[in-house]
Amino acid sequence: MCANNNSHSRQQECYIQLLVLVIFSIGYCLTWELAANDLDSVSPVNRTNPVYLDETSSAKVLSRRKRFVVFPLGSSFSVAACMTVGVYGNPNYQMFSWAMNWGIAYNLPNQTISFQSEMMEPKPMAQRRHRRDLYHKLEVAMNDMGYKGRECVLRALCESSQYFGKKGSNMVAEMLRTLFSFPKSKVLSFEHSDNRIYDEAHRKGRNKVMCQSLYPACGFSLLELALGKYSSPVSFM
Repeated sequence: MCANNNSHSRQQECYIQLLVLVIFSIGYCLTWELAANDLDSVSPVNRTNPVYLDETSSAKVLSRRKRFVVFPLGSSFSVAACMTVGVYGNPNYQMFSWAMNWGIAYNLPNQTISFQSEMMEPKPMAQRRHRRDLYHKLEVAMNDMGYKGRECVLRALCESSQYFGKKGSNMVAEMLRTLFSFPKSKVLSFEHSDNRIYDEAHRKGRNKVMCQSLYPACGFSLLELALGKYSSPVSFM
């Protein structure tokens, strides 16, 4: 457990693991963000019954209903990353390296009805649902490492509006701002209760509260971790 180990090297290892997890979470969040934007650009009619023009005759109209991709039950999409860091002796050819492998698997959809229901949802509602699923995965991973996953995610949501404002200063900051932000529209009464918890944390950040004091169970900031504040420079011999 990372939280119960006082070794500096072990603590650095845990921070790197969390950083990799945050990076892949950003990609997952942006994938749903782009998908939602593409869905908004399609008219309601063309979502279910797209129309195509025959190339040979402009007067002939072809029609084909949109088909959905359904994967076998239990299918998953896996991503693996390998990181190697020189410990000492670098750039000497006689060097020692420390390597870490990290794998993440996402379950693929297997019910067509889930796509049909998502198309009828308002965009903010779909964004909240996707973020809730993402935050839950992040919380479970952090809990397994010995941290308070829920507290750290709530602190990141609280800090994001104060840390970045309307736009991030660079690409990484902009991705983090997208990941740890919640739609400004009101959470509907029939939505999951966790959506209200995340929304409340993000709104508290807009009110300029002290997020670190508000969530003391999390001893570090996920945003600062992803931006490299806790990284120590590699020393050469």
